[in-house]
Amino acid sequence: KIDVLVEGNPRIIWNIDHDQLKRLLAGKNKDEFNSLLKGLPSIQKASRDVFPTWVSSFPDDMSHITVKETIPNR
Repeated sequence: KIDVLVEGNPRIIWNIDHDQLKRLLAGKNKDEFNSLLKGLPSIQKASRDVFPTWVSSFPDDMSHITVKETIPNR
């Protein structure tokens, strides 16, 4: 048996399944973005950038969707 006492301010970072996220977004209207992500508790905050700006939906082809993770500073 091993007992370990850990003190401090832990930082837990969840692994995001990029392919799952891309499948969720593929072909969807960009206005649905926030409601789609509400079902993913591992995402605390997200933003979208669809280019060109007149395009109203995410690409159907997942290879044209890029997911970029950022870790906020403490």
